[in-house]
Amino acid sequence: MSPIFAYVMIFGLWLFCACLVWLAAALMSPWRRARPTARSLGLAMAGTFPAVLLYQMLAAPIVLAILFTVWLFWKVVEPGPSTVATSGVVIVVSFVGAISAFTVVLAMSLVGFYEGWRIGWACGKGQRLREVIDTGAPARVLRRLLDKMLHRKAATPPPPHVSWN
Repeated sequence: MSPIFAYVMIFGLWLFCACLVWLAAALMSPWRRARPTARSLGLAMAGTFPAVLLYQMLAAPIVLAILFTVWLFWKVVEPGPSTVATSGVVIVVSFVGAISAFTVVLAMSLVGFYEGWRIGWACGKGQRLREVIDTGAPARVLRRLLDKMLHRKAATPPPPHVSWN
């Protein structure tokens, strides 16, 4: 089965589930007490698609590095134009690399789904998008990393000034 075919099938499954969630939100909306939940539900589901896509794009360089490392290992162990692996070590490394790449994409997709749902749900409850994004775990981690980088740069003394006078 082609990876593109699998990706399209999973997208179709997401679309089917999204339509069910949006149908549930639409059926809830006529009742006044259920409208805030329906709005949050609809926005939460809508938020999952761009978030999953963003997190998959963030995972792409890692996956490419894994696959390139596997290919490089294969070409070192079995040099030549062969496209069929015959060494058991190459087969095992290729399998582990494929599983690792799949795991990275799956994990990032699930994190993206969670973040998109969290952001959409909070926006449906009336919170501002910027505030919701700033309170999320990825923003806190990124802020911490940037603070460490900036503090290290601030802690290093500037280079001495050379005067030609």
